[in-house]
Amino acid sequence: MLSEGFSSYSFAFLEPKTWAYGDDEDNPEFLALTARVKDLHTRATRYARVRLTLLVPDVEASLDGPMEPLNKALSEDFDDDELDAIFWMGHCWSLLVAADPEDLSNVAAMGTVTALLERVYKDKPGYEDGGLAAYFATSHAVMGPGIAGDLAPAGAKFDEAIGVTGGKYLLPRFLKGLHFCRAMSDKKCFVTAMKEVIEADPNALPRRRLTNVLSQNWAKHWLGRADSLFD
Repeated sequence: MLSEGFSSYSFAFLEPKTWAYGDDEDNPEFLALTARVKDLHTRATRYARVRLTLLVPDVEASLDGPMEPLNKALSEDFDDDELDAIFWMGHCWSLLVAADPEDLSNVAAMGTVTALLERVYKDKPGYEDGGLAAYFATSHAVMGPGIAGDLAPAGAKFDEAIGVTGGKYLLPRFLKGLHFCRAMSDKKCFVTAMKEVIEADPNALPRRRLTNVLSQNWAKHWLGRADSLFD
């Protein structure tokens, strides 16, 4: 609960505030806000690791070393609680990396983060109502075809994520617009995705109502910036 609470609060309520600063990254308020975002993701990751130690100690003991021992530990069978612990470790760590991409120690851990999340995806591809599939889709889109990503798989993975709930969970569709459509430099795709989020029924999936409403607010923000993003 602590891990999920800290990471979700930072992702949902603090990080969107940074969008208002645009390229003004030297603004003291922006710097203070991003520092708080990183602090909360750090705390979330720490709590996730404590839970991982309790439930899957072999995996936790392999996090800081080479990949071979970790891959061996992840090759075991896990129950739902163990997979949940593995997921939150990978998820919180990935948000921490994204919060400070200049921290080389965290960036270097992306292989470990990916291995953790891929292990959960292997057993539960629809985990978190498609949120896990959306993570992999976003990673592909953000990297872009010129580095290591491939936009075709990103689009397919986003469609997979959206399909888990039949489009009722709006976050994957929002992320598709924000990351995939922008990576494709496709304004029509971007505008369509954001309008679909805004016009959807946030109550269609009651357990995700809060995230759906937030996704609609975020979509309105980014839709208002469409012209500047694709000028």
